[in-house]
Amino acid sequence: MNILTYAQTMLEPFDAVPFNDVDASILAQLSYAQLDDGCVPTLEVTRALYEYKCAQATRRTPANLWSALLHRDDPAYSFDARAALSDEERFVSLTEAFWRREDFETIFPTDVTRDMMVDLVAALTSSPRFRDVRVGEFTYEFNDERHNDKQFAAMTFLLPNGTEVLSFRGTESSFVGWREDFELAYEKVIPSQTAAVEYVKEMARHAGVSRELILAGHSKGGNTAVYAASVVPEDIQKHIAHVYTFDGPGFITDLLETPGYQRIAERITKLIPQDSFVGLMFKGREPYSVVHSSASGFNEHFMYHWDVDVASACFVPEESVTSTALNIADSYVQWTDSLDIPTRRKVIDSMFAIFESTGYSSFAEISSNMSTAGPVMWQAAYGADPAVRDVVITAFRDLFSLIFGFNRSLLQVEGFLSRLPFGFGQSSQGGEQ
Repeated sequence: MNILTYAQTMLEPFDAVPFNDVDASILAQLSYAQLDDGCVPTLEVTRALYEYKCAQATRRTPANLWSALLHRDDPAYSFDARAALSDEERFVSLTEAFWRREDFETIFPTDVTRDMMVDLVAALTSSPRFRDVRVGEFTYEFNDERHNDKQFAAMTFLLPNGTEVLSFRGTESSFVGWREDFELAYEKVIPSQTAAVEYVKEMARHAGVSRELILAGHSKGGNTAVYAASVVPEDIQKHIAHVYTFDGPGFITDLLETPGYQRIAERITKLIPQDSFVGLMFKGREPYSVVHSSASGFNEHFMYHWDVDVASACFVPEESVTSTALNIADSYVQWTDSLDIPTRRKVIDSMFAIFESTGYSSFAEISSNMSTAGPVMWQAAYGADPAVRDVVITAFRDLFSLIFGFNRSLLQVEGFLSRLPFGFGQSSQGGEQ
């Protein structure tokens, strides 16, 4: 059983079986869909509408002045309430948003997960539990400018009881998304974290009422959800009912010691699989629970492989992460701690320069063209800045094995790996499969 079989078989409404970790993971997974084709209200559209309503609400017309005087003590007539957007202006049904077969390639742009996403949406739109959920306020931001890398996407779901679930997308396969992830190793705040904070603020303004908010995200999306919940003003924090981070990386800063985080900490659920690497990155790790994944290696990161107990409406728990996972994560923390911030930046820049030397823009493209990309990366690795070359080659080896090593038979790179002098996959976290 996984999140798909849960969506297919959990038919009880939310008032019978309350919203839970599995529900949150499903809505977090849906954030990987691209909903900017005009069928779903985007943040750009709702922002403009909100600004227009604000301007209308502040006009000193006789009607506005009389209403303000007559209802001066009624919250329903406050400025925030009058400027707020209606649900009809912000949301559409799941069917309207996702279920257009002619647009599946646009809505679900990732080839390897498209069929699973289509099956998941088919289950949701026909389920009495999910079919009345609505979605809107989609936003997508992408910037490939070096050191300003940004890959951010979010959407908001409206549950039947009025709770809003803000869902933050994790990392795509593009180098831009991965580079931004690794900037977490040397930047106190990355662009996606800042964008997440602003998104939460805007959703609170657009709702204009004291609605409960739930924040959820997978991978980097979980990190940005926790960051945003910790940083938004306290008057918004009090409306955040819960925060879910699914195998989201931690932090290099002292965020977990801040008053903002401490106020929200008891409302955060962090789940990681038993061989987690991403969820254990960095020293600042939120408390977490471990779930069982049926996959192995890096594939455990993907929530489709997490086992679900449908009868109990929860993920199947594990007692702890494996010693191997913890050793790898601790080694990564020690590695980052051993380098000063400028050197970390230089190493990560050099590492991605190796990948980009192939002329491709994503790891998926490299994996599909390994026979030609491999020698180019090999040459680029030895052309790295001599001051950091050894560190770069080690880091490149480990990242390469992490991303590609668990799927050698699929990618047919065994022969290439064995010829490289860096020892790719021989003793790194890729392991033998």
